[in-house]
Formats: sequence, C-alpha cells, structure tokens
Amino acid sequence: MVVDGKPFLMTSGELHNSSSTSRAYMEPIWPTLAQRNLNTVLATVVWEQIEPQEGRFDFTTVDDTIQGARKSGLRLVILWFGSWKNGESSYQPAWVKADPQRFPWVKDRTGKTLNIISTFGDATRDADARAFGALMSHIRQVDGAQHTVLMIQVENEVGVLGDSRDHCPAANAAFTGQVPQDLMSYLIQHKDILAPELRAAWSSNDFKIAGTWEEVFGKGRPDSVPPIPASERDSAWHQAWWPVDEIFMAWRYSAYVNKVAAAGKAGYDIPMYCNTWLQEPQNPQPGNFPSGCPEPEVHDISRFGATGIDILAPDNYVPLFAETLERFSRNGNPMFIPETSANASNALLAYLKFNTIGFSPFGIEGRGAAPTAEGTPPQDALSATYAILNYMAPVILDNQGKHTIVMLDAGPGPQTLKLGDYTLTITYGAGGTVGAGGGERGAARRGGAGGAAGGARGGRGGRGGRGGAGGEGGAGGATMDLPSMRLSGQGGAGGEGG
Repeated sequence: MVVDGKPFLMTSGELHNSSSTSRAYMEPIWPTLAQRNLNTVLATVVWEQIEPQEGRFDFTTVDDTIQGARKSGLRLVILWFGSWKNGESSYQPAWVKADPQRFPWVKDRTGKTLNIISTFGDATRDADARAFGALMSHIRQVDGAQHTVLMIQVENEVGVLGDSRDHCPAANAAFTGQVPQDLMSYLIQHKDILAPELRAAWSSNDFKIAGTWEEVFGKGRPDSVPPIPASERDSAWHQAWWPVDEIFMAWRYSAYVNKVAAAGKAGYDIPMYCNTWLQEPQNPQPGNFPSGCPEPEVHDISRFGATGIDILAPDNYVPLFAETLERFSRNGNPMFIPETSANASNALLAYLKFNTIGFSPFGIEGRGAAPTAEGTPPQDALSATYAILNYMAPVILDNQGKHTIVMLDAGPGPQTLKLGDYTLTITYGAGGTVGAGGGERGAARRGGAGGAAGGARGGRGGRGGRGGAGGEGGAGGATMDLPSMRLSGQGGAGGEGG
C-alpha cells in the first residue's frame, strides 16, 4: 500500500456494522481509536442510506465519516454494503426490496425464496453499480486530494446461504447449459497453476474442455444431505463438498461484483477488494457458509470474473489462522485481513510472515479497557502491539516481500527459514528459544538474541556459535546451522555473525 508516495502499513480495526452511520455516536470514538495506536479504520457505507429514493443521493453519512476520521488523523477503508452483507440482502433501499419482479431473489431447491438478491438480476446489478459509481465519484470530489480513504470493500461476504447454489429459473437454465467458453479458455491457459482444489474437481472429470457444469466439474449437491456429526467437523471443513455448485456461484458473483467495481473505479480508481466468510468447522458445507464467496478453492474463478478486484481477503476467525493465510497467499494474491479477532500474536504473524498490508479486528471500538479518568484508553495487548508495529513500520515495509524478514514460530522446531541469501536451520534446546536475527548483509548482525528475550537470570548460558560468513566475502546461498542452545540462566549473546 502506497499513500502520498510512501509505503504505508495499516494498523487497523473495523467498526461495528452501523457505528459509522451516526455522527453523534462516533464523535467521541474517533480520538480514542487514534490513542490506541490505530492509523486506519474500516467503516461501512450503506446503499439504503445514500439512495433512499432511486436516483436521489444523500452523502451526509459519508461526509461525516470522512471528516471524523480526518479530524483524528486516521485513514479509512470504506465497506460498501450494497446488494449483500454476510451472504444476505438487508441493506438495500426499500424501492429495491419492494419490487421482486424487477429485482429477483434467490430460490432454494424447493422453490422457497431466500433473503438474498439473485446474481441473475441484471437490473439489480446495474442499480447497485450506479449507486456505487456515484459514491466513488463523491469520495473523489471530497477526498481526492487528502487521501483519507485508502481502499474500498465491494459488497460484504457474498454468496448463497441456505443452499449450495441459486435455483431460480434463470440459474437452473445456466447451470444445465454449457460452461462459458471464455471461462474454459482461462482454465486451460492457467491449468498448471490453478488452486489444487479446483484442479482436483476438474481432474476428476478428465479435464473436459467443454460441457455442462456437472459434466466438467462433477455432480452438485444431492437433494438429501444428512447432518455432519460434531465429531467429524474438524475434518469435514477441510473437504470440498459439491465443488461444482461453489464454482458456478463464484462465476456468477464475480461477474456481478466486477460490474459494480468497474462503475466505482470509473468514478475514483483506488484499490478495491472482496472479503470472504470462510469455510469453518461449524459451517463446513456450501450453503452453511456463503457458496460463491471467494474461498481459496475458487480464487481462480473469482480472478477470472472480477478483474477489477485487487485483493481477495479472508475474514479470518478460523482455528488454523496461518494455514488460511497460506491458502490466500497463493498465486500472488496480496494479503489483507479486513476482519478477525483481536489476537495480537496473529497480528505479528500476519505482518511479519505473510506481508499483510493491514490486520483489522472487528468491533474495534468495543475492544480494550475503558478509558481512564483522564479520558485516555489504557494499553491492551493489541494497542501495545500496534505501537511496536507503527515504530517498526519503516523496517517492516522495507523488507516485506523480499524474504529478508522472518518470524520464528513458537513450536518445538526444528525450523528452516529463508532469510535473504541464507537458509537458517534452527533447533531449540531445553532452556529457551533462539532469538530473531537482525540483519546487515548476513543473516544476523550479532547472531541473534541468543535465547528467549534474554532468558531467566541465573547461571550464564552458553554462547551461540559464530554466524557463517556473510557480508565479509561469504558466499550467497550458504546454509547456516545454529546448534541447539541450552539456556540455564541469562540468555547468552550470539556470536559475531557476518
């Protein structure tokens, strides 16, 4: 992320959904967020508020949000709640909700209407796009010089809930028809680098290059699906269930979102992303989580359909936090976490290991301890971590993406890490962990911190061995083996590395 010509690390948080709709509510909150070491806030803009009557726009809440953030020295990421929020459709203007003939809704396999606007309604898509385009044009007019608004989320956690795909008549006709040739051509061209889950679904049908959706990607959800026992959910949420339904809906949602994003970028061309409600243990099957959301297994479909979207981003609450970031990092997808819990350790992992541009706990204004009598909020773990990250931001930004910054895991080891031209093989002894190495030319200026931040005091621990030859004539690509370190007392200083 580059802001005003300089790299920018977002130490961010997301407000509750309706917080930014009230200027009076937010007025005392903006300064406390800055005092808690945030530099960026994620705030919503709602379609029904800015276009209560078709074609008549009111941007009062938008202006209030921008002015409130700017007054406290904060940047903004705007979340557009247009056709969908959390897979459902509740934030549209009344004139959209009142006309299902013009603006159709999703049907499940029994014919029941779900509370979800259908991607097969061109009129809805076009109305959403016009409103979003008007919003972006307004933001450019009031903020194009100041750059308070850095980025835009297009829609919110799109996808079908309550079934694995849309079963309205238009959807059924498309599903039984041929997979579009332009999509097939894209898959053929990118066959060797597709997400493994997508490639497996296609492979199971002999990599057919033409056919109906089920002929190319396998059978969809059966009419009867038994519930998954709780004891099996830990494995179930890692499985692909009826991938054709997810693939089909990802195609439809990405095409719809792309039309909306294109209208927005015509008004103001700043980065845009889509967020993802993840497959998770309590929601393992499509329809339990929004089917068609840009899950890692369908990223290739989302990239094909939504070329105007710059980032596919995880709302990461799942137990395997790092694994999720690994999957979202595939094929060069930039990392941004627009929604998560306030886990300070995860924040460090995201910035230092996965090169995230931002980490945003949800409901940020309700987190942390109450302000003191002087009105200053006390430091909680996240605020303290953000203070460190803000201080280190120039170093972090200078090293992100260059393989010159690493984070040691707290596991038992051994670990193998790539740091510049060095490969570090790290093992642990009984008394502590190896400290993270700084770097000037070689892997460590002084061999690292030699223990778990100094270790407990007592007898002096053994000194680490000398680092391998680095800047002083050391060969690039050398391997450094750090022996196990026994730290019975004060952590020993590492040797003078190259």
